[in-house]
Amino acid sequence: MATLIESLKKGVVTIDFTKINTGERRVMPCTLNNSNITIKNIAPDSDSIVVWALDKEDFRDVIVSTINEWYVGYPKA
Repeated sequence: MATLIESLKKGVVTIDFTKINTGERRVMPCTLNNSNITIKNIAPDSDSIVVWALDKEDFRDVIVSTINEWYVGYPKA
């Protein structure tokens, strides 16, 4: 998870995860590199990560155990 956090701090990352409440798959472009965000230390063993969702222009909390995959950049077309 440390690599994911560092990538989020550098720029755009797409996280593919399963929503807990609906079981729906979500593909979300997000970042921690934004003037709206004050980055504090994020523990690499944390159960969740709060990120800035670029498509919703709002903060979203992603539970680490629900992440299917992630990659640097915007969602693949």
